Amino acid sequence: MKTKVHLAKDKPCPDKIEDRKEARLIALPISRRIALPVLVGALFLCCVASSTASAAVSLLLPQSTAFSILGHSCGGIQEQAYVSGFAPTTGYPTGYVYIQTRCGGSGRGGGYHVTTYSAWVSATWDFAGNVLSTTTLSTAPAVDPTFSASDVYGDQIYNLNKAAYLAVPIPAAPTIVQAYQSGDQFEISWTPNGANPAAITSSTLTAKPVSSTASIVTTTVSGSATNGLVGPLQSSTTYDITSVNTTIGGPGP
Repeated sequence: MKTKVHLAKDKPCPDKIEDRKEARLIALPISRRIALPVLVGALFLCCVASSTASAAVSLLLPQSTAFSILGHSCGGIQEQAYVSGFAPTTGYPTGYVYIQTRCGGSGRGGGYHVTTYSAWVSATWDFAGNVLSTTTLSTAPAVDPTFSASDVYGDQIYNLNKAAYLAVPIPAAPTIVQAYQSGDQFEISWTPNGANPAAITSSTLTAKPVSSTASIVTTTVSGSATNGLVGPLQSSTTYDITSVNTTIGGPGP
């Protein structure tokens, strides 16, 4: 989604830009509290590329978490993970992880004894594959080694070869819905498209000058936030302002 912004003097000063979906010309604002040129702009609704699924990422426990549960790590802690569905309240992937480590030592006469430390753990992950919560279980749960499921956003979870996986679609181009002048920056807000809003890991705002030697300015907003500032902008300059959302599947168009 691109918004062309031109900073020019002696133009009307509207309060804000709003995405009207069907509109092709929209005036952009300048704050009346600052002495910068007034903005006139045009919003172009770009074609939205279809989303595609990403390469899947493994859903595991961090080794530090596994160690805090077992209290031992001898040559590393092995894990077998199984997803079981999406949490009904949050929509996050949930499942179970079996963790174990084997510790041994030499005895008199060359004897050798191995002790196995193990546990079953229930876990919830976010859409970047990070563990949100864990609970150590007293008994082994029932797991389905061939389980697979998708949510309404196209996020996929599945089990394969004693491992759990998550695949998240690449987002489509977001819709820029508002832009405000704030000093020599624009405050931009947008609506994600083609992906679970909770699955967006970052958004990149870029202001690219048109027919100008002014610098390109870029801001990256972490997490699933839907607004951010981009600047500093140079007066009397036309900019293409672009917002790109990213998931673990990759950046969108």
